[in-house]
Amino acid sequence: ETAWTRIAAEMDRQVLPDGSQVELTTGYHVGVLSMFQACGDLAKEAGFAPSDAYWQRLEKMYDYSACLTKPDGSQPMPGDSWPGSLRNLLVAGAKRYNRPDLLFIGTNGREGERPGYLDTAQRDAGYYVMRTGWTDDPQAIWVLCDVAHRWGGGHQHPDALQLDLFAYGATLLPDTGSYLYYGPGRAAASRTAAHNTVTIDGNNQNTSPCRLHSFASGRLLSFCDGEQSGSPGITNRRQVVLVRPAPGVIPYLLVVDRVRGEGRHAADQWFHFRPGPLAVEPARLAARTQATPGPNLLVQGLGAGAT
Repeated sequence: ETAWTRIAAEMDRQVLPDGSQVELTTGYHVGVLSMFQACGDLAKEAGFAPSDAYWQRLEKMYDYSACLTKPDGSQPMPGDSWPGSLRNLLVAGAKRYNRPDLLFIGTNGREGERPGYLDTAQRDAGYYVMRTGWTDDPQAIWVLCDVAHRWGGGHQHPDALQLDLFAYGATLLPDTGSYLYYGPGRAAASRTAAHNTVTIDGNNQNTSPCRLHSFASGRLLSFCDGEQSGSPGITNRRQVVLVRPAPGVIPYLLVVDRVRGEGRHAADQWFHFRPGPLAVEPARLAARTQATPGPNLLVQGLGAGAT
């Protein structure tokens, strides 16, 4: 009885109302979900009845994983996370909770029912996803906007306002994930500059939470607007627009960073491409991947000198 009381209390302490585990890393989220599921099943076998609230919060953990799943079924890697597929996890959740939408995502559309929505907002965690589809359609686009509303502790990275981009069958702007847990490589992979976000004077961001201004979805556009005061006296506000594919329209992302504060500082935008050849044109503020076969990504600055 004492053990179960403590486990039930941990569900309330570790899992936010939107289903996200407090460390805000997908890898640890899946591990904690599996442990809470096993504990609940063992409690039932031992004669303890977990509350409806316990099972409902566990179901939200499955929802959270579903919302973050990329079109190829893989998980993004914010913080100390690692590559992996979420499909089997979602199939298990679908069977447990009789959820045809989870079954659709978990089976890559072969079974179940397609979710009646695309974009998702994990408002307690601060993760906002724009997408064009739920399966591995070769034209599918998926964008994760990290507007984290809390600091999740040692397994979270200083990566506020970063972007992850998956499109046309590949992750084009990845997160570094955990990479290493020990040694000099860990610091390099977890620093702010190792993520697709902005640094001020080359420093890591502090652990201040982000603030969301707006998240909206439409037939042709999706929009995310958030800010963080990641350096003393300095605030970066990032606005992201996904222009969705349509007849005669090539999809693209527009990313606007507005850095405000006093004094003279260096602000750098960072974009980390998947491994492969890269063509950089400093005069045009442009960089383009040159993978063969593709897909490829063009990042084009819109500042002075850009064409």
